[in-house]
Order: sequence, then C-alpha cells, then structure tokens
Amino acid sequence: NNRIFCAFGCGSNSDGLYEFNVTTQEFELVTYCEYPPHFVKKLSSGFYFGYGFWNMYGGLLHSPNGDEWTAIDFFNYKDVTDIEENGNGTIFVSAGYTIYIENNGIFNSFETPLRINDIYVRNYPNDDEVYIACGQGSYSDAVYRVEYEDGEIIGLTFIHGFGLPNRIYEYEGYLVIGCIDYYSNLFLVEPEENGQVQQIGHGLGINGVYCFEFYPIYTPNFMVGTDSGVFLATNLTSAFEGELNEIDATTLAYNYPNPFNPSTTISFSIPEESKVDLIVYNIKGQKIKNLVNKVLTRGDHTVRWYGKNNNGKEVSSGLYLCRLRIGAQVITRKLMMIK
Repeated sequence: NNRIFCAFGCGSNSDGLYEFNVTTQEFELVTYCEYPPHFVKKLSSGFYFGYGFWNMYGGLLHSPNGDEWTAIDFFNYKDVTDIEENGNGTIFVSAGYTIYIENNGIFNSFETPLRINDIYVRNYPNDDEVYIACGQGSYSDAVYRVEYEDGEIIGLTFIHGFGLPNRIYEYEGYLVIGCIDYYSNLFLVEPEENGQVQQIGHGLGINGVYCFEFYPIYTPNFMVGTDSGVFLATNLTSAFEGELNEIDATTLAYNYPNPFNPSTTISFSIPEESKVDLIVYNIKGQKIKNLVNKVLTRGDHTVRWYGKNNNGKEVSSGLYLCRLRIGAQVITRKLMMIK
C-alpha cells in the first residue's frame, strides 16, 4: 500500500516507469521506454505498464508484484494504450485500432473502426460488460460495448456517438463519458444500444476530460480531471440532475493534435482579462515563435501554430516547448512535430 508507480514522459529520453520512494521522497527509475508511456496499472493479475507511439511502436510490461518487470513479447512494437480485466480475470488490451482478449495465454484480436482511447469494465454485478472509447476527431467517434464469448471478440455494440471520447467511468448505473472536445465534453449515457444521453457540467469551461477517480472511497461521488482543473461530481441522479463542484480551477494549456504535422491548435483559458504571452521554444530553450503577446479578455482562447519560426521558416521534426504566461503564472507543455 505504500508503493507508488508513475508513468512519466511525453517524448523525451527520460520517458519511463518510475517508483516513488515514500521514505526518501525521491523517484527511482524502474525502466526507460523508447516511446511515450500511456499508463501504469495494478490489476488482480499484477502490474502493467504500457507505452507506444503513432499506432505502431511500443510495448507492454508486466510484473506480478511490482519488483521484476518483463515484456509481454506479443505486444512488442504495438502502441499499447490501455489494459483492463473483467470480473472473471479475462484481460483486454487496446493497441491502436485493435482490441485483444486473452484466452489461456493467447491474445485474440478484433479490429475496431477507430483508435481506442480507453477500455472500461463496469462494476459488479455487471463486471462482465466491457466498453471502449474510440476516435480521433471524426464524425464516427463513439463508445461501444465489446461483445465476446469463448475467448473471442465477436463484435461491437454502438452505444452513442461522441466527439473525441477519451475516458469512460460509471455512476449509478450510467456510463460517464469524458471527451476532448471544444463544445461538448462530459456526459451521462445509458449503457445500452443507442442509450439516452445527457451533457453535464455546463458552464464550467471544460474543454478536455483526462481522468476519473472516486471520492471519497466507496461512494457514488467521483472526481474529474480536466484541462481547467479538478471537479467533484455530487448528487447526480438517475434523472440526470445534480452538479459538479470546482475543487481547484487551474488555468492549463494543451494542443491538439499532438504529435502534429503541419499545424496544431493550442487552447487555453484565463479567469480574467490579463496580459498573455504564448511562446514556443526548442528543447535548448531558444525562442522559436511568438504566438501571443497582448491583453486578452476572460474566457477560452485558441491559437494555431503552423510549425514555423518567427522568420516564417518551417521548423524541423522534434520536441518543442510551449510556454504560457498569464500574470505571474507560467505553464509549459510539450509539442511534438513529426514529418
């Protein structure tokens, strides 16, 4: 219970799996990974660490106890984005556009129409139900239920279409869908084909949902980690009523797509009219492009960077840093240009 594992990185040479030592308050490297990590998880069958890039490079490591980590060779050179386990211990793994089901040590595959961003297994007594969030920004982005029997995936049931669905959770018999979308981002939906759907969290300035967690333990309340802060959902009902309460609203910036070529849109929100500086640097700390240097009004803003420096010349492939300064607050994000 006092062991904390972290998947660190977004495209640098120090990307990898780390363990936080509670006694020394330091991070200790477990293993480097060649490509950005996606997750580290503890399931009943052990610990898992998945990583990858661009739907083709990556892998999956496993450890029964958190001490010795070994690669699951089947997933070498696969961009492993998630892993989950249903109530009877069957493992499901997503890699790019493919979902895998384990059957006596063999992984059987099923091709999905879109990239899989998240796998979710419902709570008991419905822990045989497996759902996936698929999409990268097309009109066919959606959440599906995975249909399977005898160690084979036999199809997908369409639940509902969403814009860039990124994470799935569960509340009082409903699925909670978190999206990375400028206009609609947090929903309740019935876990059935073409289920009723309702947007929640209106007016909170959320553009992207990145994670869910329960709070406090064993209660229906849950926390939502977003681009504009952490929110606590309480008193939601089956009639789709209730509220999201802000815990810690922090101005954050992100860009989409990332990696990108030839351009990317950087989004940010400011709580009040402020002087804003938005600058792109290379990894040596050299200034590449001034994107914003003026007073902006309160609210959401977007700026597009076309991968060119201040002289109008296209930059080379690689990692860049985007620094947002609002008053005394400075936030930095990584941008990956590929060609």
